[in-house]
Amino acid sequence: MYFFECRVLVFVFAVAMTSCSFIGQEPDKEQPIARAGDSYLYYSDINKYIPNNISSDDSASIVQSHITSWLRGELMYQKAKNNLTEEELNHDKLIENYRRSLIMYAYETKIIRQELDTIVGEDEIINYYDNNQGNFILQDDVVRLSYIIIPKDVTDKKLVAKLIKSEDVDDIDALEDYCRDYASDYHLDDGGWITLHSIKNKLLIPEYNEQFFLYRSRYMENSNETSAIYVFVKEYLPAGIVSPIELVANNIRRIIINKRKKSLLDRVENTLYETAIKNNAIEIY
Repeated sequence: MYFFECRVLVFVFAVAMTSCSFIGQEPDKEQPIARAGDSYLYYSDINKYIPNNISSDDSASIVQSHITSWLRGELMYQKAKNNLTEEELNHDKLIENYRRSLIMYAYETKIIRQELDTIVGEDEIINYYDNNQGNFILQDDVVRLSYIIIPKDVTDKKLVAKLIKSEDVDDIDALEDYCRDYASDYHLDDGGWITLHSIKNKLLIPEYNEQFFLYRSRYMENSNETSAIYVFVKEYLPAGIVSPIELVANNIRRIIINKRKKSLLDRVENTLYETAIKNNAIEIY
């Protein structure tokens, strides 16, 4: 094996020294430019990868890259072929099974596209949620909140503190305008839930203060070298309890649709089987 690899390396070196001869002229497309064992790589195999109107150096680099890639792959293939049994090398059955799977998948996809009802009503989501709450236990603390991060040199502490706590429609609109004008980052509560883990570093909430902050204080001010941070928590739910339905509704919708897919395909398969029995199209010996 060592002798074989050395011959390959010598050949590659020879190619590297002569590959520039391909640049600037029209070489014989059936001229071999690399060899690994009894396999050869021809100029015609890589010619299509060489763009027009590029420099000689770039062309030579592309040629060498493809040569090296081909040699490495060919050596690995030959090593594998020489170290597998005849049974392991026989992929006809594997290929046929793969082909069958692809054809069946294409047909199933066509059936699903044509016949599957993908509209899931809110009542169906609520019903599934009510009957499967044990599957929707929170793994993280979640919050509904608003936060605003503003450069220290432009922040108006009293105004922001007033607006972020307010439920008045005019104040909410004023806060959104203020955030668009001055905030470097912000999120205003839209009824959605956020995991505390995903935002606590951004909001500089220390580990030791999480429970105090969430249970006893709905409003927090924080800062770093450049920014002032304002946080107002609307609602908090700890890990270990049932998730709010808003947080899992999309997941439930996917579950319901997947159940419909399975039901549809089972129905098609059963119909085919029953029809085949009725028409004597199948037999069991």
